[in-house]
Amino acid sequence: MCGRFILISDLSDLCGSFNIDDVEFLPEENYNITPGSTVSAVIAHQGRRVLRACLWGLVPHWSKKISGRVGLINARVETIHEKPSFRSSFKKKRCLIPADGYYEWRLGKTKKTPFFIRSASKEPLGLAGLYDVWSDGEGRERWTCAIVTMEADSRMQPIHNRMPVIVAPEDRRLWLDPETESEVLRGMLMSRENEELEAYPVSTLVNSPRNNDPRLIERASH
Repeated sequence: MCGRFILISDLSDLCGSFNIDDVEFLPEENYNITPGSTVSAVIAHQGRRVLRACLWGLVPHWSKKISGRVGLINARVETIHEKPSFRSSFKKKRCLIPADGYYEWRLGKTKKTPFFIRSASKEPLGLAGLYDVWSDGEGRERWTCAIVTMEADSRMQPIHNRMPVIVAPEDRRLWLDPETESEVLRGMLMSRENEELEAYPVSTLVNSPRNNDPRLIERASH
């Protein structure tokens, strides 16, 4: 799964990395992004790439109402084409969620060890996302999103059996284009080995959502 990530790149770096044309949301530096948070999403709209805000926790547009709980934070790539909550978004409402890395916990015999996982080049990652727009019927909209996950590749498997789908820069245009066929996308995403990733243990400070500073991504010796 993917339940925590960070975004610390400044706006100019994000615009350059993701070829963003229009900025509708100014992200703040965040070392501990949790479900229910407002996150940055890159969306294709009328041939332009827009950076906008989405709540992390997808609520399908057909939901009758939004409860107080967080929506669906992850969507499994193996089933997004058939699950009612995701299949509509997978066809036409795909996005990229910029991240400078994410956290995962390795389960040991007596404790869980947190790891920070990032690009070895320290470039921001483009996490595959789905979004939807829910309306209350009176013109008030809520944009929400989920991060697509896959079975962990051979390098990440020792840490956790799932990981976010990371869209390579050369595949981002296909992922964002609403005209790309679903089967093309699933085949592209499910066969990827993320050789560019590095992982290392970090402090258990990350376990608390209240902690949010550079100490969270410092290498730790457990």
